Amino acid sequence: MTGSVAEGKEIVDAFRRWGYLQARIDPFDRIRPEQMEELQAYGELAELARAWYCGSIGVEFMHIANASHRRWIQERMEVDAAMPDRHYILERLVRAQVFEQVLHTRFPGTKRFSLEGVSSLLPLLDEILNSAAGQGVSEVI
Repeated sequence: MTGSVAEGKEIVDAFRRWGYLQARIDPFDRIRPEQMEELQAYGELAELARAWYCGSIGVEFMHIANASHRRWIQERMEVDAAMPDRHYILERLVRAQVFEQVLHTRFPGTKRFSLEGVSSLLPLLDEILNSAAGQGVSEVI
């Protein structure tokens, strides 16, 4: 293994192992990411690994004993995330809000669950249900 390949592997491995400590998981910046000497690498590969492991999702997985489980997580983390279709998401959120208003108007005083505070789950549920349908699921309870 050449020096640059070995060095590149060490850089990515360091981010796999410690990147979650620098993840930006607090949108209000109350939790400061830890500074790790192992993650003070620079260059194109380091920036790519930083984007994978130090973004808005932190994942601690290198302690998992099963290598195939670690590889599964690695494969999902080390890809560029697709940009969300913001217009589609907005349309779904507006539809849900209108539906909730219709229910409130037609059934005043009836006990029901509100979307208030959990509307951000709608795009996630939409994605889960679409993926499930694509894999042959015909019923969800």
